[in-house]
Amino acid sequence: MIYRACLCFSDADAKAAEDLRRALDGKRTPEPLVGLAGANGPAPSRIAVSLLGPIHVYPGGQLSEDVEAVLSGSDGLVVICSPAAAADFALNRVIDRFITLDRSRRVFAVIAPDAHDVSEVERDFFPPSFLGRGALAADLREIKRANGVLVGDGYEAGLLRLHAALLGLSIQRLAEQNSRGVRARLMGVAGAAAILAAGLVVSVGYGLFATHNAQQVEHERQAAQQRAEEATQRSQAALAAREQEANARARAGVAADAERATLRDGAQMLIVQAGGSIDAIAASQSASVSNLRQLRSVEEAIGKIGMAGWVFGVRAETIVGLWEKLANAYAAVGQNEEAQHVRERFSQFSLRLGQNNAADPTWRAAYAASVAALYAPRLAKQDRPGALGALEDAVRLNAAMCAARTADAAAARINARACLAMANLELRRAHAQESAQEPVDAAALTRAQMSLENALAAAPRDAQLQAGGVPLHDQLVRELTRLQDAAQH
Repeated sequence: MIYRACLCFSDADAKAAEDLRRALDGKRTPEPLVGLAGANGPAPSRIAVSLLGPIHVYPGGQLSEDVEAVLSGSDGLVVICSPAAAADFALNRVIDRFITLDRSRRVFAVIAPDAHDVSEVERDFFPPSFLGRGALAADLREIKRANGVLVGDGYEAGLLRLHAALLGLSIQRLAEQNSRGVRARLMGVAGAAAILAAGLVVSVGYGLFATHNAQQVEHERQAAQQRAEEATQRSQAALAAREQEANARARAGVAADAERATLRDGAQMLIVQAGGSIDAIAASQSASVSNLRQLRSVEEAIGKIGMAGWVFGVRAETIVGLWEKLANAYAAVGQNEEAQHVRERFSQFSLRLGQNNAADPTWRAAYAASVAALYAPRLAKQDRPGALGALEDAVRLNAAMCAARTADAAAARINARACLAMANLELRRAHAQESAQEPVDAAALTRAQMSLENALAAAPRDAQLQAGGVPLHDQLVRELTRLQDAAQH
C-alpha cells in the first residue's frame, strides 16, 4: 500500500519543496511497521510525493481541474510554510479545498528550512486556513540563538517527524525501527567484511587491507548509530516539549473565561493608550528617537491586537482608524517615506486578515467596510493615490471573503455579500478612474461580474443579496459594454 502525499508551496519556496520531495518520495516504511494501525489507518509500505503547481484560482475561488484531480487523489497535503506562504492566496485556497474533502486531519504544515527566527510561527508563516488547527508536523529549521537555545527540529529530525506524521505513527516508534534497521544492515556489512578478511589471510597485504576495511565499516556503523540516536533524542525532546505545552494549555483552560476577560480589558486599554500616544507624538511634530521608537511599538501592538480584534472585543473601525492615524503621525513629524511604508504594511496586514478564514465573519466584513470608508477622507486631503489604494485594499479584502468556502450558513451568507461589496467597489473605482481620465481596469470589472454571478446563483434565497446584486450586475454589464464600444471607436 502506498501513501500518496501532495506537496504544496509558494513560488518563493520552490527549491525547499523540491529538496523535501527528493528526501521523502519513495521513502519506505520499516517492515515491522507496515500495516500497523495508526492515526491515518494501516501504515503504508512507502510514501509517494508529488509537487502541486502551478495553482490557478478562477473567479469565485474555483481551482483548475488538474489541481482538483490531484487533491482528490491525494491521501495527505503537505504545505511548505514561510512568510511567502502566509500571504499566498492561491495556496490558502488549496488548503481550504482539501479540508472540505473531509481530510482536515491530513494536512501537514512544514516550516521551510531557510525561514528566519520569529516569536510567533503560526502568525508569520502559516496560510490563514492553517491558523489554530495544530497542523505543524515538522520544523526543518536549525537555528541557534545567542543564548544557546535551538530553534527548529533540524532537517533530519524534521524529516523523521514528518514521515511519522504521514504514517500516523509515533516518532519514537519510527525512530526506534530506523535505528534497528541501521544497526542490522551495518552489522551485516561488518560480518561480511570479517569473512572476507579471513578468506584473504593468506596474503599479508590483503589481510592488512581487510582489517583496515573492517575497522572503517565499524567506524561508519558507530557514526550512523550515533546520528540515529541523536535524531531520536531530538525528536523525543521536541515531542516532550509539545506535550508539556499541551498540558499547560489544558491547565490554563480551567480559568479560560476569567483570563479572556482580563485579556479583553488589557487589549482595549492598550488600544486607548496607543491612540493617545499617536496623537501626542503628532502634536509634538518631533521626530525624536524616543518618538519614533514609540510609534514602532504602537504599530506592533496594533498589528497583534488587530489580527484577533474580534477576540479582544475591539471594533474593526478602531483598528483601521489607528493604522490611518499612525501613517498621519509619521507625516506630521516629517517622516513622509515611513508614512508611505506604514500604508504599505497596512495593506499587507489587511490582505492577511482578509485571507484568515478563522476570523469572525461579521468582524471581517466590518473591517473591509472601514477600509473602504477611508476613500472619502483621503480624497478630501487631495491624496488621490491613497484614496484609490483604500478602494483596492477593500476590493482585495472582499474578494478573499467572496472566494472563501464554509459549511456555516451564516458565514456563507456574509461571504456571499462580500461578492456584492467587491463588485460595488470595483464599479466605484472604475468611475473614479474614468473621472480622472485614467485607463479603466476592465479586467477587474469582468472578474467582479463573474464573482457576483456565482454568488447570486449560489444564494437564490438571500433576499438582500438578490435585491442589491441583480441591479448591480446589470450596471456592470452596461459599463463593460460601454467600455467595449468606446474601445472599438
